[in-house]
Amino acid sequence: MTNKNTAWYDNTILPEQMVRGALGLNGWPRLEKSDHFSVLDDLINTSSFTNIGDLGCGAGEIGRVYSKYHYTGYDLPHIIEKVSRVVNPSLNYVDFDAYNFDYSSIKKHDMIICNSFVSELKDPFSVLQNILNNTSNYLILHRQQFSNNTNFQEYYTYGNLVTPRSFIGVDEFNSILKDHKVIKQVECHGMSLLIQRK
Repeated sequence: MTNKNTAWYDNTILPEQMVRGALGLNGWPRLEKSDHFSVLDDLINTSSFTNIGDLGCGAGEIGRVYSKYHYTGYDLPHIIEKVSRVVNPSLNYVDFDAYNFDYSSIKKHDMIICNSFVSELKDPFSVLQNILNNTSNYLILHRQQFSNNTNFQEYYTYGNLVTPRSFIGVDEFNSILKDHKVIKQVECHGMSLLIQRK
């Protein structure tokens, strides 16, 4: 289910606002100074890996902060062109649409990071299943919302644009973790989980 009627497909207001946000100009701090960074940092430092695939990378800030790792950011083509390559032009990027992508290409990464990415999708299960099926070692779901049952709400993101927020049902989530185990789970703007392939 592709829903291009969300904020993330906007090619006019969104890119400029994302650049401003990544540079700390929209009233919130850069990644490493954010209130959720310590949780992300702890999950990353709990793992042993060399190669990050950052799905829904936005400005590629994870690649900037964790420059000691080989990094590839994945996002929509207009976000890579107008946000990622503007804020962090020296990093590697791949055009990526979560609903139309060959996920087998992420197997080369031994760490996949989804920083408030799956939570922004109208169809989180099919995307998350594709990610899990192709994760070679670790997956971090950072700032994912969970609830008793899967549901969606709308919220306002960059530039006051409307987009979905998915709340994943806990039982449904556990049912797709057949080949994976949760190594660590921390409450942080929802939940942040470090997941490993068994």
